[in-house]
Amino acid sequence: GGLSSGGAFIPGCHTPNEMLAAHRAGAPLQKLFPAPGIGPAYVRACLGPLPFLRIVPTHGVDAANARAWLDAGAFAVGFTHALFDADDIKAGRFDRIEERARALLAAVRQPI
Repeated sequence: GGLSSGGAFIPGCHTPNEMLAAHRAGAPLQKLFPAPGIGPAYVRACLGPLPFLRIVPTHGVDAANARAWLDAGAFAVGFTHALFDADDIKAGRFDRIEERARALLAAVRQPI
């Protein structure tokens, strides 16, 4: 379940009710968008009564906080603004995007 044409179905959710509804509808992952201002504590609070959710916070996740999201129980994290700079994309500076990707991967691999 949750796959179509080889791609994962990850609906955007924000509240625990939305995440539960997505899970019940067959979504294997629940995209937390936008990541709430209270940070990783929100994931921990949602997983308390709903430990089967596989929450993936995005938009608001960066190198400084990605490890904390994972340590709070997030299944994975998604990077948007922290990875993709519009000017770099427009100018074809994909080496800069690759550098940021390497730095972000290093950040999630490091314990807090």
